[in-house]
Amino acid sequence: MGDIYFDLHSSDDLAGMAPQPMPGGGFTNAALPPGLHGGGLYIIYNHLTNNRYIGISVDLANRFGGRMSVITELGFDHHTMSNILIWWGRAGVKNTNAFGNPNWLANYNGPLLAREL
Repeated sequence: MGDIYFDLHSSDDLAGMAPQPMPGGGFTNAALPPGLHGGGLYIIYNHLTNNRYIGISVDLANRFGGRMSVITELGFDHHTMSNILIWWGRAGVKNTNAFGNPNWLANYNGPLLAREL
Protein backbone atom coordinates (compact mmCIF):
# COMPACT_ATOMS: atom_id res chain seq x y z
CA MET A 1 0.00 0.00 0.00
CA GLY A 2 1.15 3.54 -0.58
CA ASP A 3 0.26 7.08 0.44
CA ILE A 4 -0.06 9.97 -2.01
CA TYR A 5 0.85 13.44 -0.73
CA PHE A 6 -0.23 16.74 -2.27
CA ASP A 7 1.65 19.93 -1.43
CA LEU A 8 -0.34 22.77 -3.02
CA HIS A 9 1.90 25.43 -1.53
CA SER A 10 0.99 28.36 -3.80
CA SER A 11 -2.24 30.08 -4.79
CA ASP A 12 -3.55 33.15 -6.59
CA ASP A 13 -6.58 34.39 -8.48
CA LEU A 14 -6.46 34.85 -12.24
CA ALA A 15 -7.27 38.59 -12.25
CA GLY A 16 -3.64 39.67 -12.04
CA MET A 17 -2.61 37.26 -14.79
CA ALA A 18 -4.82 38.67 -17.55
CA PRO A 19 -3.05 40.79 -20.21
CA GLN A 20 -3.94 44.48 -20.27
CA PRO A 21 -5.13 46.27 -23.44
CA MET A 22 -2.54 48.51 -25.11
CA PRO A 23 -3.02 51.51 -27.43
CA GLY A 24 -3.46 50.35 -31.01
CA GLY A 25 -5.36 47.17 -30.12
CA GLY A 26 -2.57 44.99 -28.74
CA PHE A 27 -2.21 43.45 -25.30
CA THR A 28 0.58 43.11 -22.76
CA ASN A 29 1.93 39.66 -21.88
CA ALA A 30 0.17 37.51 -19.31
CA ALA A 31 1.59 38.26 -15.85
CA LEU A 32 2.12 34.89 -14.20
CA PRO A 33 2.57 34.82 -10.42
CA PRO A 34 6.01 34.08 -8.99
CA GLY A 35 6.63 30.38 -8.58
CA LEU A 36 4.32 29.25 -11.38
CA HIS A 37 7.03 27.38 -13.30
CA GLY A 38 8.43 23.91 -13.67
CA GLY A 39 6.35 20.77 -13.52
CA GLY A 40 3.49 20.34 -11.12
CA LEU A 41 -0.09 19.77 -10.20
CA TYR A 42 -2.72 22.53 -10.34
CA ILE A 43 -6.33 23.05 -9.31
CA ILE A 44 -8.57 25.75 -10.80
CA TYR A 45 -11.82 26.73 -9.08
CA ASN A 46 -14.38 29.14 -10.52
CA HIS A 47 -16.23 30.59 -7.53
CA LEU A 48 -18.99 32.04 -9.75
CA THR A 49 -19.93 28.76 -11.44
CA ASN A 50 -18.64 26.26 -8.85
CA ASN A 51 -16.63 24.52 -11.62
CA ARG A 52 -13.33 22.83 -10.80
CA TYR A 53 -10.46 21.48 -12.87
CA ILE A 54 -7.39 19.53 -11.79
CA GLY A 55 -4.45 19.08 -14.11
CA ILE A 56 -0.76 18.29 -14.35
CA SER A 57 1.90 19.82 -16.55
CA VAL A 58 5.62 19.48 -17.18
CA ASP A 59 5.75 23.29 -17.60
CA LEU A 60 3.18 25.29 -15.61
CA ALA A 61 4.33 28.66 -17.01
CA ASN A 62 3.84 27.43 -20.57
CA ARG A 63 0.46 25.92 -19.73
CA PHE A 64 -0.88 29.14 -18.18
CA GLY A 65 1.01 31.69 -20.26
CA GLY A 66 -0.57 30.52 -23.50
CA ARG A 67 -4.05 30.30 -22.09
CA MET A 68 -3.94 33.57 -20.15
CA SER A 69 -2.64 35.47 -23.19
CA VAL A 70 -6.09 35.31 -24.82
CA ILE A 71 -8.28 36.01 -21.77
CA THR A 72 -8.66 39.74 -22.45
CA GLU A 73 -9.35 39.18 -26.15
CA LEU A 74 -12.11 36.73 -25.24
CA GLY A 75 -13.82 39.41 -23.15
CA PHE A 76 -13.33 38.09 -19.60
CA ASP A 77 -13.39 41.08 -17.26
CA HIS A 78 -11.39 41.66 -14.06
CA HIS A 79 -14.34 40.76 -11.77
CA THR A 80 -14.81 37.38 -13.47
CA MET A 81 -11.10 36.59 -13.36
CA SER A 82 -10.83 37.57 -9.68
CA ASN A 83 -13.34 34.80 -8.90
CA ILE A 84 -11.27 32.10 -10.60
CA LEU A 85 -8.71 30.73 -8.16
CA ILE A 86 -5.68 28.54 -8.75
CA TRP A 87 -3.58 26.41 -6.41
CA TRP A 88 -0.41 24.68 -7.57
CA GLY A 89 2.33 22.54 -6.15
CA ARG A 90 3.61 18.99 -6.23
CA ALA A 91 2.67 15.41 -5.48
CA GLY A 92 4.67 12.66 -3.83
CA VAL A 93 4.37 9.05 -2.80
CA LYS A 94 5.73 6.77 -0.11
CA ASN A 95 4.88 3.41 1.39
CA THR A 96 2.16 3.47 4.02
CA ASN A 97 3.58 3.99 7.54
CA ALA A 98 7.10 4.55 6.14
CA PHE A 99 9.26 7.10 7.97
CA GLY A 100 10.67 10.19 6.31
CA ASN A 101 9.50 12.52 3.60
CA PRO A 102 7.58 11.41 0.52
CA ASN A 103 9.42 10.85 -2.74
CA TRP A 104 8.31 14.00 -4.54
CA LEU A 105 7.56 13.36 -8.18
CA ALA A 106 10.07 15.43 -10.11
CA ASN A 107 8.46 15.51 -13.56
CA TYR A 108 4.82 15.25 -14.50
CA ASN A 109 4.90 13.75 -17.97
CA GLY A 110 1.66 11.83 -17.97
CA PRO A 111 -1.26 10.77 -15.84
CA LEU A 112 -0.58 10.12 -12.18
CA LEU A 113 -1.32 6.42 -11.74
CA ALA A 114 -1.67 4.75 -8.37
CA ARG A 115 -1.41 1.01 -7.87
CA GLU A 116 -1.28 -1.29 -4.91
CA LEU A 117 2.26 -2.40 -4.04
